[in-house]
Amino acid sequence: MAHPPRRYAPVPGITVDIIEKRVQISGQAQVWGEQATPLSALLIQNTVNRVWNQNLGDRAFFKCDFTVTHRAAATRPSNMLQIELAPIELPSAVVRPRFGQTYMRLDSRLGNVLEWVVAHEFGHIIGLKDRYTESLLSQVGSNFGFKRETTPLPGYESNIMATDEGTLALQNLTDIADDIAGRTPWLQTDDQVRAYVKARTPEMLQLMTVDTRLAALATLMEGWISDDDVAAMVALIAAVRSPAHAARLRSGVDLTVFNSVAQRNRVADALGKMPR
Repeated sequence: MAHPPRRYAPVPGITVDIIEKRVQISGQAQVWGEQATPLSALLIQNTVNRVWNQNLGDRAFFKCDFTVTHRAAATRPSNMLQIELAPIELPSAVVRPRFGQTYMRLDSRLGNVLEWVVAHEFGHIIGLKDRYTESLLSQVGSNFGFKRETTPLPGYESNIMATDEGTLALQNLTDIADDIAGRTPWLQTDDQVRAYVKARTPEMLQLMTVDTRLAALATLMEGWISDDDVAAMVALIAAVRSPAHAARLRSGVDLTVFNSVAQRNRVADALGKMPR
């Protein structure tokens, strides 16, 4: 059984629909600030739509219909995403103030701010996280014009949320569908976990976080364990590609809970085949 369509609105003016392997984003924004013009509004609109409209074949499909208009400084903001464009001595970022509306801040001094940076920050607007590590020295130095040095997390090499000029990938669909739009409901019963696993390709199962994988296995091991539960466990285990994740699964799966030697051997064999 597949997931039903889901919708969420991360900020005013932006709506995201997830329908299995399809992510549809629509919305409106206003750009304002010292460097904001009707032309910059058009460039932002074109960049976001170009980057976030991607067909990854039968793996995933991203569709984005994003409209941006210029807002003069003296006018009041409308109830939609606000984008500030100015030469500011702060990194481009999505700002989530304690009080007030979330907005996007763009440093117009960056050469590619309207060609790529805005598309990366748009990922933050819909809820995606940065998928790289960065030293404190790099973070501080970037405020003084030094080049930032970042390292993509495993699985996010060349990804829009991890590397400069990165692009969308299947991992982004997984992050949106599972982490942002409500991952928890499908982990409540073994029926839900089995349906989730069955609806996904081995490639998609590879992209699960180790914590999610452990939670899914724990649900399948609760109560009476059926052969269908074991089949779903084997699929989850077989998709592991990281030795570190494999080590956590080996320590997190209790082989004494199974109803038969055959079940225990199937799971033990899958655990033994994981990378070391």
